[in-house]
Amino acid sequence: MFITNNFIYFFNINRNFNYEDVTTLVHEFIHYTNFKSINYNREALTEFLSIYFEMYGYDYLLDNGINSEYLDIKSRMRIERHNSKMLYQYGIILLAYSKLGNIDDNTLSDLKKYFSNSNIDLCYFNRKCELFYNNICKVINNNKDFVNNNPNSVGYLLSEKIIVGGLKHLLGTIFAIYVREYCNFNDIVYLNNNINNMNDKDILEICSSIIGIKVYSEDFYNNLNNALKKYIDYICNIKSNNLLK
Repeated sequence: MFITNNFIYFFNINRNFNYEDVTTLVHEFIHYTNFKSINYNREALTEFLSIYFEMYGYDYLLDNGINSEYLDIKSRMRIERHNSKMLYQYGIILLAYSKLGNIDDNTLSDLKKYFSNSNIDLCYFNRKCELFYNNICKVINNNKDFVNNNPNSVGYLLSEKIIVGGLKHLLGTIFAIYVREYCNFNDIVYLNNNINNMNDKDILEICSSIIGIKVYSEDFYNNLNNALKKYIDYICNIKSNNLLK
């Protein structure tokens, strides 16, 4: 529990009573340390910061003699595989909505005007619409109190639970893997401690001036590719206990 701006917040952590609790606590504690206010930069980078220090927690445990078989190092990749799968499932619906607005009986035929070579049929499109709709209903049903008390914030709730939350985790993981390989640990500590005071900077300025990353440079993409390959090789070859199956 922690208090900020006169509000009380709780982090409810389901403990496994093993070493996984250490990395879970690290992840959630980092959210606490940078949750001094709500601002764009904090919202965009908070999952990256927590996932980066979560990975550091695994490294620390391994460096201090904890057997990898007591850890579930592959859990992050399983989580992001699920997030990427769900975002892919929603892709055609989000594309249709962004191009054409509300979904109706003409949406698929109108969408095909943009993609003349598309082989998407009506049955496939309807299944994706049904999946998306069912997930909307599920989120609303699981958050009835919030929906009833904050009717004007339902759109924010749906975007966060269905799309934005998963996207922040997925991009945060990719970025954390890069930073883990190429950037300075103390720079990330500084960023975490000061993210709430950087409202005058945008994300690209923070990446460049604080972390030392020029996102649009060719080196960034080459290094990112190398970091991802190296990390995937690492987790594929390490003996890890899949505790969260």
